[in-house]
Amino acid sequence: MNQILVGQKVKLRALELEDVNLLYNWENDPEFWDISITKSPLSKHLLEQYIINAQQDVFDNKQLRLIIVEQISQLPVGMIDLYDIDLYHSKAGVGILIYNSLDRKKGLAEDTLKLVQEYTVNTLGLSQLYAHIFTDNTDSIRLFEKANFTQQGLIKQWLRVSGKVWKDAYFYQYFG
Repeated sequence: MNQILVGQKVKLRALELEDVNLLYNWENDPEFWDISITKSPLSKHLLEQYIINAQQDVFDNKQLRLIIVEQISQLPVGMIDLYDIDLYHSKAGVGILIYNSLDRKKGLAEDTLKLVQEYTVNTLGLSQLYAHIFTDNTDSIRLFEKANFTQQGLIKQWLRVSGKVWKDAYFYQYFG
C-alpha cells in the first residue's frame, strides 16, 4: 500500500522500518497481551522481519497493519490491523489500538475505523469486517457500534486472560 489514507483527525500509513521501536514498545507492553493474544516479548529483530514482510501484497499476507498518525501533532498514536483477510468470503477481522490513554476518547479510533471501512470496501473489495470484543470492554463496544458494527452474538469463554480467567466476547460485524 503506497497511499496514505487521510481522515479528519488521523492519517493511516504503512509500516516503515523506523517504526520498529514503536512496535517494540507497543507489542511488548503486557497491558495489551490479553487482547492481542501475545504471551511473550518480541525481539526487535523479529519485528524488523515482520515489517519487511508486511510490505508484500495484502492478499498474500492475509493481513495489513497500518500506523495511526494524529493529524495535528503528526505523531503515531496507535495501529489498526486487518487480519484473516479472506477474498473468497470477502471479509476480514479488525483490531485497533490507541496506545496512550491520553489519546483515547478524542475521535481518533472512530476516524480510523471509518477510513478502514472505506478502504476495505472501495479498494480491497471486501463486503464485511468483524471484531471480537470482550463483554466488559464498554469503550470498544461503543466505538464499534458508533462505526455501524452490529453485535451478532456472544462467544462464551472466548479467551483466557492472565492465564486463569476466561472472558466472554461479543462478535461484531460491519457490512459495507
